Amino acid sequence: MTLDVQDGSAVGRFAHPASFLRMRSQRLDRRNWPDTGKAEPVDLDVSWKPLDGPLGGFGEYVMGLPLPGVFHTTGGAADAHDGERYLWLAREGKVASSSAHRAIPQPPLSQRIKAYGGVGSISHVTGGTMAQTLGDNLRMYRRRAGLSQEKLAETAELSVGTVRKAEQGKAVEMATLHKLARALSVETSALLAGGAPVPVDRHDSNRTLLVGLRKALTPVVGLAPQNEVNNSAEDLPTLERALRKAGDLYHADRYEEVARQLPALVDASTAALASAASSDLRTSALTFRSQTYELAGRFLTQTRQYDLAYHALAAAIEDAKAAADTMTGASAVNGLAWLLLRQGRFDDAETLASTTAEVIEPRMSQREGERYAAWGWLALRAAAAAVRNNRAQEAEEHQRMAMMAAVALGGEYSDPRHQWSRFGPVTVAMKAVEATMITGDARTALRQADEGPLSAYGRRKSGRPSGDNWHRHRLDVAQANLALGRHQESMDELTYLRARSPEWLRHQNLGKDVLSGLLHKRKRTLTAEIRSMAVFLEITG
Repeated sequence: MTLDVQDGSAVGRFAHPASFLRMRSQRLDRRNWPDTGKAEPVDLDVSWKPLDGPLGGFGEYVMGLPLPGVFHTTGGAADAHDGERYLWLAREGKVASSSAHRAIPQPPLSQRIKAYGGVGSISHVTGGTMAQTLGDNLRMYRRRAGLSQEKLAETAELSVGTVRKAEQGKAVEMATLHKLARALSVETSALLAGGAPVPVDRHDSNRTLLVGLRKALTPVVGLAPQNEVNNSAEDLPTLERALRKAGDLYHADRYEEVARQLPALVDASTAALASAASSDLRTSALTFRSQTYELAGRFLTQTRQYDLAYHALAAAIEDAKAAADTMTGASAVNGLAWLLLRQGRFDDAETLASTTAEVIEPRMSQREGERYAAWGWLALRAAAAAVRNNRAQEAEEHQRMAMMAAVALGGEYSDPRHQWSRFGPVTVAMKAVEATMITGDARTALRQADEGPLSAYGRRKSGRPSGDNWHRHRLDVAQANLALGRHQESMDELTYLRARSPEWLRHQNLGKDVLSGLLHKRKRTLTAEIRSMAVFLEITG
């Protein structure tokens, strides 16, 4: 059998997984292999993907090796060398063809192989198949980098226990995965894998609190005709005023009132569309329903009801496309990119934001405030996804494009037709602080938070950002203070946010993480202020 290994990967084709399981390696040639002086055990990851073939039962495997080398199997031998060439191998050992690309689907099943570096041998395949998990991915990249768990923990500035927890497949925070990916020099998304969700709390009150909105967004569908909602269509100007009021309530963090008003607005938007008597009225009704769906989607994203939020935002985009309203559609895409970020779908979020930005890119010779703001926001979403995915250069480029749009606007811009459009130099600067904190540079983040557009003079000159973005920025400042041991300053930020926007703060995991960090690091007796905040955010330990 001929096996060519390069850059830590090889691809082969066998008639059945059993053909590979029966393979034995006779020896490992030391050419191109560093002289370790001893035989050191390493784990090699081999993933299997079944394929349809003319003889049936064909499959592909991808083998991950920490070093290049020469492998001799029962069917022959092959030399490793530099480059990114992959050889497709037949069962008889003949080279069928060659390919020079990484675009090989990541197989869903995995085998474990024990091997020995230096002068030694490769043993037979051990163990059965198992699904690729986050722990598998992390272990594979750690070993490929030649790091022990202790060394990875040190490089990532995490505890060894956290690394072991992640490799055991236990739940870890997305911020922890980003630190691990940065330490391993891989994209965060490379570590992510599917798995069974944790059990749902049987006392989850959202099942009943959101039943009205759920019914409005996901009506019953069956083979028999369903009872339609009996709503008399109101005139669009009246509905648009009601939608603006609901949007104002959202920005004021009055979520209870938003939740009560949204079901009726969604039903009314559908009724208005059904009763539209002309093409112009239908276009206006489609735009209105798109904006209604977007408000619902953003509200549900804020309250972490992600699946229902996706349904609403996808529907908003489809209605905007049907109305040929590009800017309303771009606003909904901005909301969907935010949702994808919260779900950890960084590749999808960056691609969606970038491709949409290309569609609406403004001409620099024209001053189109609405288009500049939408384009700038999409650049910020792409930057947020890239930095979380450990793509620093791409993040900087997206951030630069966002600042270009902000400079063109000259200050914080807001379009009354799109309530999510407030954008300008202050907004871009706040998101730059957020990106800096994601990279773990708390000292630089605090400096950025008090200079340029974010200085007192800069904010007076450019105007105020939206409240929710300003509050999110102050959480970044609280986190930076905590990282630098400035515990009282961190607590002061939480107290400020509780006074300004208590309902919003309840829904922020970052706020809870900051307080948990304070509780963990504080050695003295807890103050009444900290105890009160712990009760408010429902932090028990």
